[in-house]
Amino acid sequence: MDMTKRRITAPFRSDETRVFRESPKAPKGRYNTAQGEALGIKADMNRQALKGRNSRCWRMLLRPFRALVLSASLSQGFAGSAGFALGWFISPLRGFRASLACGPIQLLALALAVSACSPQGSPLGDPSGRGKALVITTDYQDGATSLVDMRSLETWRSLERIHPDAVCRYDPRTRTPYVVSRMGADAVALLDPDDGWRVCGEYSVGAGSNPQDIGVISAERAYVLRYADPALSIVHPSEGTELGTLDLGAWADADGVPEAAWALVHEESLFVSLQRLTDFQPAGYSSLLVLDGARGEVEREIRLSAPNPFAPLRYVPELDRVAVIEAGVFGELDGGIELLPPGADGPAGLAVREQDLGGDLVDAELLDGQRGYAILGVPKSDSQMRTRLVRFDPSGAEPLAVLLDADDYDYSFLTLSPDRSQLWVCDRNREAPGVRIIDTRTDAELSAQPIDTGLPPYMICFVPED
Repeated sequence: MDMTKRRITAPFRSDETRVFRESPKAPKGRYNTAQGEALGIKADMNRQALKGRNSRCWRMLLRPFRALVLSASLSQGFAGSAGFALGWFISPLRGFRASLACGPIQLLALALAVSACSPQGSPLGDPSGRGKALVITTDYQDGATSLVDMRSLETWRSLERIHPDAVCRYDPRTRTPYVVSRMGADAVALLDPDDGWRVCGEYSVGAGSNPQDIGVISAERAYVLRYADPALSIVHPSEGTELGTLDLGAWADADGVPEAAWALVHEESLFVSLQRLTDFQPAGYSSLLVLDGARGEVEREIRLSAPNPFAPLRYVPELDRVAVIEAGVFGELDGGIELLPPGADGPAGLAVREQDLGGDLVDAELLDGQRGYAILGVPKSDSQMRTRLVRFDPSGAEPLAVLLDADDYDYSFLTLSPDRSQLWVCDRNREAPGVRIIDTRTDAELSAQPIDTGLPPYMICFVPED
């Protein structure tokens, strides 16, 4: 996710070096690393050391070769790998202007490299249509969208190049999938499922604002949470026209920014989690704000029972509760899951505690009052962290069951399918990343191996059929 301070407390793998990038207009140090995702990358020290005109030219030359290698590894890759190659050096952040500084030999080599990446087409053909899972994928340097058919599990890999630090949202009101590009892009994009899942619109929400999530209230009104700005941006969700702002500075901690992290729309209310971090640590308490979405007014603040609401907010229809995943301080097992009635005006206490689960909460979903699933961060013998997937009973009547156990910090996100019969899990294993699917009736894994999504999966949003 993007190297804001929201998840800087999350453990990193020992072999990953994060590169912190700061927008010139961004408040210093305001980065976010949700569940290990980030603008950070595995550092390439040789490339970092390159200087001057030749280094820029040769970096451009190497990008299409990287694309060629990547496309070769994706059996169903892009509609054309050349488009992916070109996307890496013709981008808003880098621009093609750098080619003007290259010598003729380098430009010739560059042209040959691009021509080698000839369009191959997807074996599955046109991906247009709904009934698919949109998968945000990233290796912390490059990002792309992939699709998995919710019935056949057929996969279209790396369809659209996107910012490497992004999240997705699907809004049933507008029937539109959104991609929120965080620090360094600071934009919201719209995808068109009926036209190849291409980006059909994009708008900025303020340079350096580091948007985290979007909550769509209607076809004319949405709220964008900005991690580096105390105010929410109120926009027209499809056009991007700014309709105003909503200042949340009154609910901030000492640094003046409340770190608005996740949004949940339920009926006419917008729930917004405020992490309230100072120097990368929870500042006393975290909050959940309840807004009147139509009027743009804060109705009430709920001070949560534990700090650091780390994962997406989720509504549990079987319980009529809003589930808030409160991670606390990583390594201290001081968090848990709080279940709040939508009309609550105060905390409800922790229904499930990290101490009982045996690890730091990374993400969780509740199926009902007797069954829930969680990704936990647990320590390794080398002082690093790894993750595991567990099934738990919120009532405490049944013992914990470990369903998946990773050797490293691999599991980053989980979500229930629209009919709640399946649990989809993002597995970012270095050797074989992909999406795992668990049958919630039997806890059995439905595929023999993770479903390959090209780049490692980070987040999943379901776009149901009409």
